[in-house]
Amino acid sequence: MEKQNLSESEQMYLVALAQLLESGHQEPVPLTTLAEALGVQPVSVNQMVRRLTQQGYLEYTPYKGARFAPAGQTLARQILRFRRLWAVFLTEKLGYAPQRADELACSLEHITTPALSDRLAAFLGHPHTDPQGKAIPSTESLSSPLNAVPLSTLKPGAHAQVAAIPSERGVRAFLQGEGLTPGERVHLQGEGETSLLVRSSQKSVFISQELASQIFVIPTQE
Repeated sequence: MEKQNLSESEQMYLVALAQLLESGHQEPVPLTTLAEALGVQPVSVNQMVRRLTQQGYLEYTPYKGARFAPAGQTLARQILRFRRLWAVFLTEKLGYAPQRADELACSLEHITTPALSDRLAAFLGHPHTDPQGKAIPSTESLSSPLNAVPLSTLKPGAHAQVAAIPSERGVRAFLQGEGLTPGERVHLQGEGETSLLVRSSQKSVFISQELASQIFVIPTQE
């Protein structure tokens, strides 16, 4: 996914839409809501949304609003990954306050590449949340829904649908053997200091908190 083809302004529209979805808004998002989030006039949003629709990043429905096309969703999550990794670096290594770190990271995200973000993530110990507690999308979860969250963030009793699992062959084979595959509905039955008890349609299994933080799920109501 090449974000270099988009201007910083175009990227910010995708990020703003992603953040609205993360905060609970449903697609399609009204253009007035997007305009308010960006602090711009609705006419400007209308023009930009139409441009991003023509480029294949968004889908626009008149009088209803905008939703992500698959390419736009993947790119938005990638940009959020870059920003939140930099926010961790600026807070943990340079001592910036979380809010200020996020502001600075907003500039750094535009000059970051996937290869650089992978090195940065490794240097930081592969963090799963930024200093403000927001999930850092993993490389495996870039194409998963924007309302997906790490399994480790759920409370006992919660139900969810698996959206993405780690790509490492051994880990993936283990999870598949336990029925924890994308699309599977799961129930978090219990939580300990170092592990979670998760029930799939096949069985119950204990998984570590570390592994649970790498499994992205969509919370559901049962």
